[in-house]
Amino acid sequence: MFARVGFGDITAKTDFGQAVVTIQLILDLVLIGAVARLLVTAARTALHRPDQQAAEPCQIHGDSRCRCR
Repeated sequence: MFARVGFGDITAKTDFGQAVVTIQLILDLVLIGAVARLLVTAARTALHRPDQQAAEPCQIHGDSRCRCR
């Protein structure tokens, strides 16, 4: 479950509770970054996958194996 920084109506009262929420916030940010990186990498891989039929080079990268358009 994602911790969020809101209006402060529900807060951790103890030092241990605040430490747990802080660690959870940091881990959630890492998780969101990892998922975003995974999605971007998958999209780039799909765009740069070689196509066996076309032999003209990519207009952006100049590489005949690249098929991003």
